[in-house]
Amino acid sequence: MAGSQDQQDAATNRTEQETKDEVSRGYRTALDLAKRGLRPEDADWRQFIVRGQLFFDAAEYEFSRQIKLSDYVSLRDESFSSYRKSAEIYAGKILELPKGQWTLEPYQMWFFVMLGASDLSQLTRAAARSDPGLRQIGDAMRALPGEAAEGHLEKFGKMLADLLSQVPAT
Repeated sequence: MAGSQDQQDAATNRTEQETKDEVSRGYRTALDLAKRGLRPEDADWRQFIVRGQLFFDAAEYEFSRQIKLSDYVSLRDESFSSYRKSAEIYAGKILELPKGQWTLEPYQMWFFVMLGASDLSQLTRAAARSDPGLRQIGDAMRALPGEAAEGHLEKFGKMLADLLSQVPAT
């Protein structure tokens, strides 16, 4: 294992538990920076996607370490809130965007984490879960002004047909 060799070369000799503790500490530092450094009034929607991914990945990592359920739910809620904010910021700019620059990214990424993965390649049908919050994604697209609502919903449906057929069964 490359990590073990790196530890031996650096003479750190961390135990597996110490290594996991370091990863958790790194997540806590990154999450603290994200909480303090990203203000909605100054941010681009893409930044909130990255923030959402960070909180989601931290939640999943800490869940594997058996943190308190309330802490896990708090991290996941922060992730979902970030994706919701990304979609809100994007929607606020939709009237300025030519139709060719419309994107599903805020909704698609939000959808993936609602299913259980911040990256579609990590999602399996066994791991996929349904979340009552999924309706919020459709509602957010339906709330877009004018033809943007129908255009985004149509593209989202096509994305589902194309991508979800690629999700491995296990």
